[in-house]
Parts: sequence; structure tokens; C-alpha cells
Amino acid sequence: MKTKKVFRYYCDFCEKSGCNSGHVKSHERKCCRNPNRVCGVCIDAGLVQKSITDLVIAWSALGLKGLEDAADRCPACMLSAILQSAEKDDLWVGWDYKEAMDSFMGELRSFDV
Repeated sequence: MKTKKVFRYYCDFCEKSGCNSGHVKSHERKCCRNPNRVCGVCIDAGLVQKSITDLVIAWSALGLKGLEDAADRCPACMLSAILQSAEKDDLWVGWDYKEAMDSFMGELRSFDV
């Protein structure tokens, strides 16, 4: 019988882990729980990413609609602000991340034509 010890790498912000340090480092840069995250969706859409601190403030003060406006409708930035907020209420119940992302990306594709 052979045994082998391997390294396991963990995201500093969430529970994601893997055996490849490069993949986990790449994930950490874009992790929705990282307060200094780089938003790949904003990059792809040609948007200027807003500060997560500003988005959390918009979420706390104005709710989902205010967050949507502050984030230029970027679902990934909205999710990041919600996850990093201390607000643990039900203001976002009914918001579907997957549906919002599909709609957002569909609109982006329609501009590419």
C-alpha cells in the first residue's frame, strides 16, 4: 500500500479549498467575501467597479433597489455587498442571483450584436 501526503489550500475568505494553490489564489481575488475583491463581471461588462464599502452602505440604507443602482446592476457586486453586510435581515428575499446574472449577461450580449 502506498500513502501520499498532499497539501490542501483554503480561501482566506470563504470555505472553498483545493489541491492547486494557483486555482485558490485566483478564486481569492474574485471571492465574494473578499472586501478587496476584483469583479470579473464588471471587467467583462466594461463597468467601473464600485467600492464594496459603498455598496454595503447602499444596501443597509436603501435596500435592494438602492444596492442595484449603486452597483450598476452587477449581480456579483450585489451578492458581495449582501454577503459582507452585517445586516442579516430578509431585505433580499425574492432576489435570485442566477436569474439576475442571466438577465445582466443577456443584456450585455444584446449590445455585442
